[in-house]
Amino acid sequence: HQLSWILVTAVFFGVGFGLVLPTLYSTLANLAPSDFRSSVLAAGTGAGFLGQFISPILLGPVLGYSGLEGVFYAAAIVALVAGLLLFAPKG
Repeated sequence: HQLSWILVTAVFFGVGFGLVLPTLYSTLANLAPSDFRSSVLAAGTGAGFLGQFISPILLGPVLGYSGLEGVFYAAAIVALVAGLLLFAPKG
């Protein structure tokens, strides 16, 4: 029973990730000036891998202190702050 739920969620995650990632790179390519397109795509890819590298380092202590639920809350707070900074009025 538990294994079937793991399989269902893995498929759901894979389909979602498979839809989001190409859309992200397509949007990056469309927004970038043609002279800098390869650099923008490389920076986007690098940022993704940097996040995968840094998140266990930063969230490991959170896991030890407050468990897995705390990790999700901390990641949600970081995402919320990043979103607010991204969409904050400029000027």
